[in-house]
Amino acid sequence: MQISEYKKLARKPNKYRAVRTTVDNIPFDSKLESRKYQELKLLERTGAISDLTLQPSFPIIWNGQKITIVKGDFQFVEHGKTVVIDAKGFDNQLSKLKRKLVVAFYPHLDWRVVKS
Repeated sequence: MQISEYKKLARKPNKYRAVRTTVDNIPFDSKLESRKYQELKLLERTGAISDLTLQPSFPIIWNGQKITIVKGDFQFVEHGKTVVIDAKGFDNQLSKLKRKLVVAFYPHLDWRVVKS
């Protein structure tokens, strides 16, 4: 194996020490995300929530200019309301700012942060 091939295989460790995990052949960036996914799948099977999707994107556009795209970890419908879950091991200033933007631009969403 050449050095360049080895570098492709070796992944840089996560900045916040999150451990990548796989559930149902779906890779998650952290154990927190994978546990939340399993919990939401169970709620979906029981009928408490519906329309579970992973990694929903919300573009922030101001005066026709795309500012950023904010991604949540999960989106689902609960009691007729759209809920977005963002799993955070560490909530930094950038994620707080993006959350404020998405709440302002998408007031109909129930944006929830789950911390470890």
